[in-house]
Amino acid sequence: MKLYQPFRTAVIATLGVGVGMLIIMSVQSLSTILLYVGTALFLALGLDPAVSWLERKGLPRWAALLITFAVVLAVFAGIILIVIPVLVGQISQLVTQIQGLVERIVNGSWNPVDEFSAWLHGTFP
Repeated sequence: MKLYQPFRTAVIATLGVGVGMLIIMSVQSLSTILLYVGTALFLALGLDPAVSWLERKGLPRWAALLITFAVVLAVFAGIILIVIPVLVGQISQLVTQIQGLVERIVNGSWNPVDEFSAWLHGTFP
């Protein structure tokens, strides 16, 4: 293959790479906004059958939207109310274990080799 105009080819190739990098950087900087738009589109398309079903039952569109929105908020609130107590319990357990570890380190009664050996025997009897 013989290149008749190597400078022109190199400039066009460089411009192509630059445009590609510009597009990738633009998508990367807009990733949060694109995620929000995608989530909103997913929710709108996913909840449209429920709104249409309520409209077929005789409700006006605004009432169907309001009821669907209230149900979705109730589901999210229920999930949060289920997750929060478990999360609080695990965080309090972690704080208690860290306090016990700090007390053992301060008292000088902590031996990492014995601790690892006990964990090993407890995990793999």
